[in-house]
Amino acid sequence: MILWGNLPSCAQSGIMTVLFLVEALSFCALPVVWSHKGNRAERILLLLSALVSFALLSLLAVCMELLIVDKPITPLGHWMMELPAAAVAAVLAACVVSLVWALRDEQAYRKNTVTRTSIKESMDNLPTGLCFAAPSGIVLLSNRRMNGLCLAITGEKLQNAEHFWQALCRKGSDEGGHPVLHLPDGTVWTFSRQTLGQREDTVVQFTAADTTQLHGLTDQLREQNQELAAMNARLRKYGASVDELTRSRERLETKARIHDQLGQTLLATRHFLCQEEGDPAPVFDQWRRNISVLRLEAELPAEPPPLKRFLDAAQSAGICVDLEGALPARDPARQVILSAAAEALTNGVRHAAATRLRIQISRRPEVYVARFTNNGHPPQGEIAEGGGLGSLRRRVEQMGGTMTVASSPAFVLTISLPQERGDVL
Repeated sequence: MILWGNLPSCAQSGIMTVLFLVEALSFCALPVVWSHKGNRAERILLLLSALVSFALLSLLAVCMELLIVDKPITPLGHWMMELPAAAVAAVLAACVVSLVWALRDEQAYRKNTVTRTSIKESMDNLPTGLCFAAPSGIVLLSNRRMNGLCLAITGEKLQNAEHFWQALCRKGSDEGGHPVLHLPDGTVWTFSRQTLGQREDTVVQFTAADTTQLHGLTDQLREQNQELAAMNARLRKYGASVDELTRSRERLETKARIHDQLGQTLLATRHFLCQEEGDPAPVFDQWRRNISVLRLEAELPAEPPPLKRFLDAAQSAGICVDLEGALPARDPARQVILSAAAEALTNGVRHAAATRLRIQISRRPEVYVARFTNNGHPPQGEIAEGGGLGSLRRRVEQMGGTMTVASSPAFVLTISLPQERGDVL
């Protein structure tokens, strides 16, 4: 059996060094463990470990000092020198195990228990700034984020929360009582202040939230609202233009109807005057209706279908109409062809003394073609396009069509109009 006195000095020094470390750690951990409501056995075991390691280290140190200075060894020294090295190692191992077990239990306690350190650590890890202060402004608790914001905004550390709040109110923009500051790094922070508790327990809470994304969305929404406002202004202007255009179109249609009614009456009058006999009563009735309309004493009669109205006008003028093909089903191509037919009818009666008007309507790839001829006298020369033919040409060309007028060997009016999807003959 190896005795303690027979161990080499280096082994003795190593064991004593370990004993010193165990003793130091035990005495350092003892106040922490004793301060909370931990396991009672743990506290007692850690205390015994500290005391045993201290006592053993003291005895071994005294023995080594006596050997070094060559002094007489006392009975206690002889007993220590003859102590088995295994017993010393066992005591040392027990102290180490006790210390490790106590430290591990302390770590588990800190991990599963809310302590001041855990509260401070959780506050420091928050993405928002948080500070609790007394009503006088003395900071009680503040996290790293709030300290960093105070340093970035004021250039000083957070020492008085009330002074910091006043600086925020001076430098930031006020949005509902909450200062908003734009920092040089491009972030936007919104600060708020709230009083907690009552009377002597009053605590003031200061918070800072990163609202960079929210302000970006707000700016984007503001730009979109401005665009919508501009669009609404354009729509209102367009609506006013549409109203004016509608009124102008209604006035034009009324004028056109009055023109057609007068033209039909004039053709009927011309036809009656060219006859030797006839009843003038229908002609007089037509003139009375037109005069009443012009005097605003009567409304225009209900308008018949466009084709019937044209055929009635031709019949009143004594013209027989031969229609080959069918009109387009939709406006404005149908209106333009009927206007061309009315112009051909008027010119045939006035200039050619015609009694028959022939209209040929055909449908070619993507276009309508309408051809107008009469059995009257051929023109004596080139036909000058006056108000009627000139207006008709403008309407045709506005639709993307073409118009030709031939005078030799006979009068031929030809127009072509583009088809619209869905038109049928």
